[in-house]
Amino acid sequence: MLLNEAFKLTFHQPEVDFLIPNLKEDLNLYVDPYLFYKSQNPNLNEVHTVFHNFFSTAIDQINGGNLKVAKR
Repeated sequence: MLLNEAFKLTFHQPEVDFLIPNLKEDLNLYVDPYLFYKSQNPNLNEVHTVFHNFFSTAIDQINGGNLKVAKR
């Protein structure tokens, strides 16, 4: 089962520019955002900033009761 099917998302593979994983066959992959922060590469440091801002915004929206915005 594909991730978009499991979560009832409305997009399909031809419509997106990333790979939609197969939850039963693909390996789990986790990214440690701290490694981006720790990197000497400024581009990777920026990735950490983007991750941090994304999750900070989502948490702020949840805490503010804006669940639709947080989910989006």
